Amino acid sequence: MPAVKGKPITEYTLVRDGQTTVLQAEANRSASALMHEGDIDLAQTPVVIWRWKAEGPVEGADNRVGAKEDAPARLVFVFDGDKSNLSLFDRASMEVAKHVGGQDLPYATLMYVWSTSAAPGSVIANPHTGRVQMIVVSGQPGDAGQWRACTATSSKTTKGSFTKRQEGCDVARLQVSRRKTPERSAGAASCQRLGHAAIGPPQQSGILTRTR
Repeated sequence: MPAVKGKPITEYTLVRDGQTTVLQAEANRSASALMHEGDIDLAQTPVVIWRWKAEGPVEGADNRVGAKEDAPARLVFVFDGDKSNLSLFDRASMEVAKHVGGQDLPYATLMYVWSTSAAPGSVIANPHTGRVQMIVVSGQPGDAGQWRACTATSSKTTKGSFTKRQEGCDVARLQVSRRKTPERSAGAASCQRLGHAAIGPPQQSGILTRTR
């Protein structure tokens, strides 16, 4: 689905990578997301495991700065909630985002991002709205062009990422999940791959781990 109104769609294809079939996303000034809808109980299945490979960072990107917000790959979770409980500012920001993007924003959004602008485990507030929080999981020296396996406990990272102002979010229920691979490439084309993404029962106590 389109992520920004008027932008081209990212091209998604299944390709062979070694002995495995993976999802490849090729972006050339495009903005879209591959989406999977579901109603997931994070109290029962809070652990998210995925594997991805990005060819490199988006040049000049910095998710802390509105004009430079970008990432070669994102794994995105969106949450349902009563928007009438939000502040006037948050509701106005959602209306502006709807006008720009052409669709309603969810109540709250948590992104795991590939980024070189902050250390793994860092929480970055979206520069446009407090309803979106980003957690850096990849992008360190040596990550480009290599498969990286990541594990996160979504219920813990969600509660830890949103401040008291966002506590209306039902963090125990994940309404929609989506894989958002390289969407906004302002300059050169980019190509990323996703090996798998799965949600399951508790397997470890750590909030975030990353393996090579």
